[in-house]
Amino acid sequence: MQVVNYFESNRQAHWLEEIKRSDWNAGSFLADLISRGMFFDAIGAEAKVLLLTEGDELISFCTYAEKDDIYKKTGLENMDAPFLSPPVVKKRI
Repeated sequence: MQVVNYFESNRQAHWLEEIKRSDWNAGSFLADLISRGMFFDAIGAEAKVLLLTEGDELISFCTYAEKDDIYKKTGLENMDAPFLSPPVVKKRI
């Protein structure tokens, strides 16, 4: 397994799709922030998205954030995902 910083990865498109597939509601919220270029404004300039990977598989991910509970500050209030910090473990079959 390897820990990958999303923003330092040369496979951002792949990892973004994997984040979108998460069964955690905040995964789609996080993916939307990244896609819209709002991540650093909402979470903080030094924030990171850390991915636990095994090959091409995303096992878990979390944010290392300067700010949390940014839900209403993003204009995305209608999404059911108020927090980004807790780690998510992908269910293995």
